Amino acid sequence: MTLCPGCRYEVTSSSIRKFSSSSTGRDFQLYYCSRCDLMFWEPRIIDPHFYSGNKLGYEEFHCNLRKSLPFNSKPFFDFFPHKNGRLLDVGGGDGLFARKAQEMGFEVTMIDFDEKSVKTARKRGVDKAFTYSLEEFVLTCKARRLRFDIISFFEVLEHQEDLESFINNIKELLVPDGWIVGSTPNRDRICANLTRKLDGQDTPPHHFFWWSKKSLRNFFAAHGFHIDIFPAKIDIDATTANLLDFISGKVVRKIKERIISHNFDQPDAEIGRTRHSILFSMKYARRFFLFPAGLLLKFAYDRSGGFSFYFQGHINDLNLIQDSLSVKGCK
Repeated sequence: MTLCPGCRYEVTSSSIRKFSSSSTGRDFQLYYCSRCDLMFWEPRIIDPHFYSGNKLGYEEFHCNLRKSLPFNSKPFFDFFPHKNGRLLDVGGGDGLFARKAQEMGFEVTMIDFDEKSVKTARKRGVDKAFTYSLEEFVLTCKARRLRFDIISFFEVLEHQEDLESFINNIKELLVPDGWIVGSTPNRDRICANLTRKLDGQDTPPHHFFWWSKKSLRNFFAAHGFHIDIFPAKIDIDATTANLLDFISGKVVRKIKERIISHNFDQPDAEIGRTRHSILFSMKYARRFFLFPAGLLLKFAYDRSGGFSFYFQGHINDLNLIQDSLSVKGCK
C-alpha cells in the first residue's frame, strides 16, 4: 500500500515511472494520486551532503556567483500586499531574496541546512542567517516564544521528505493571521521531460514532488490555507543555464569541479579570487553566446504557464490549524 503524502489517500495504482540515481545508487518510483493530483517519488531521503558538495549548480550559491534576484521570488515584490513584518525565509540558500526583503523593510531571519550557502548569505549582508534545519529551528523558536508574520519557502516544497511534518512546522512558526509565500517548479512546463533526463535537477534525490496548480491548492487547502498562484516567469540567466545543460551539462560540471578543486569541500574553505573570476567569466560567456536561443526558450516557458509557480496565501481556517497542531500535542 502506498499513501499519498499530500492527502493521505491510498494510491492503488502501480508506479508510473522509475528512476535510478547515479549519485546515490538508489532506485526510485514515481506515483500519481488521482485524488489530489500530486506526483511523488518513493523513497524520499534527503542527503544534506548532496547540497553541500557543489552538485547540480550549487557552486553558484557557494562561490557567490549569483548576483540578481532569482526569477521565482520576484513576484513577491509585485504581488505581496504588505511591505513590512517579521519574515522567515526557509531554505534561503545564498540569501539573495532575504537581502532584498531586508532592504525593502522586512525584519528578516533566514535558515538553510547548507552551511556554505549560509556563509554566502552572511557575506551579502543578511544579518540573521543561520545554519538550521526547519525542525531544529522550530525547537529554538518555541523556547523563545518566537513567531513570524510571513514565512517564505522558494523552491523548497519539492525537496521535502515529509510534507505533513514540513507544513505543521510552518504552522507552528506562524502568527495566527500569518502568510506563506513560495514557489515550486511547474511540472507541466514545456520540455520538462527532456530537462529531467539531461540535468538531473527535477529527479530524486534532488526533487521528490512534482506539483500542478491543482495539487498545490488541494494540499494547502487541506492544511487551512487559501493561496493564490501566479506564473513565475523565467529570466535569460536561467534559460541560458538550461540550454548549456542540454548541450554539454556534464562536461561543464566537470570543468567547474576542477576549477573549484577538492579543498573547497570544507565549509570554511575559500575558492580564491582567480578561480572565482574564471567561474564568473564562464557564466557571462554562457549568457552572451546563448542569448538568442535563451530568449526563445524563455518565450516558450512563459507560454506554457511559467517555469515555476509562485504562490502566496494566509490561514483560511484557524480551527483547522489548531486541530492539526493539537494532534501533535502542541496546542
